[in-house]
Amino acid sequence: CKENCTTLCLPNIKTPNRGAVSKFSPRETNQLQIPALLVHCINEIEQRGLQEIGIYRLNVVESQVKELKERILKSRTGLFDLSHYNDIHLICGVVKDFLRSLSESLLTDTLWKSFSNVIDEESYLIKQQKFDLLIQQLPKPNRDTLAFIILHLQRVSTSPLCRMPIINLSRTMGPAVIGYSSKHISNIDLVGETYQQTRILEFFLNMPSNYWSKFLETNITSTSMNKQQIGTPILIREHYYQTTPKINYPTPSNTFFSPI
Repeated sequence: CKENCTTLCLPNIKTPNRGAVSKFSPRETNQLQIPALLVHCINEIEQRGLQEIGIYRLNVVESQVKELKERILKSRTGLFDLSHYNDIHLICGVVKDFLRSLSESLLTDTLWKSFSNVIDEESYLIKQQKFDLLIQQLPKPNRDTLAFIILHLQRVSTSPLCRMPIINLSRTMGPAVIGYSSKHISNIDLVGETYQQTRILEFFLNMPSNYWSKFLETNITSTSMNKQQIGTPILIREHYYQTTPKINYPTPSNTFFSPI
C-alpha cells in the first residue's frame, strides 16, 4: 500500500527521548536514515512556510517548542498531524531544538575539529575536497540527515519572501546544524567554535545542491525498489504536493525535495 500513501512512508520504530541522531533514525542500511521528526517537520515547513518572513530567525515560546517536540517523539511513527499548528515558526523551533538536544553534533565529536581545521584553508578547492573526504567518513545517519537539512536550508535561502539569505541562516542555524565539538566545552572555546560553525555552515550552503542530493539519491539507486516502494523518510512527491499552494520563488536545481 506504500505506493498509494499520500504522505511520508516511515518505519514504525520506537523513538527514544535522547541520544545521537542514529538513535532516532531507521536502522536499515539500504534506507535513508533520517529521523522521522525532521522529515515530517521540514516537509510541513516547505509546504506552507516558505512564504513566511524570517523563518528559523524569529523566537518562539520555548515551553511550547518542547511540548510539541515531545508529542511528536511520543507518536508511534513520527507522523504527527502538524496541519492545525498555524504558527510555522513553532515547527521551525522544533527542528532547531531537536538538533540542539542531540547528544553529539551531526559532524560528530570525533570529526568536528577536523571540519573546523578545514574551514581555515585558504583555497576553496582544497576546502571542498577535504570537506568531501570528511563528509564521506560521517556515519550514514549523520550524513543523510546533514544532506537533507542542507538542501532544505538552500531552499529557504532562495525564497525572497523568507528574507533569510545564506549568511543569516548560517548564523541562526549554525548552533543546531553544525553544533560544537563537545557538549562540555569551556566558555573560551565556545566563542571560537561559534564563529567556526557559522563559517562551516555558510560553506556547506554554498556548495552545489547536486553534491548533497547524491547522498539521498544513492539510497534509491542502490536498490531495485523505486521511491514509492522504499519504507523510509522519502517524499511521495506526486501525492504530497498535489494540494500545496503555488509558491512563486526560485529553487535550486537538482534538489531532492523541491516543491512541485
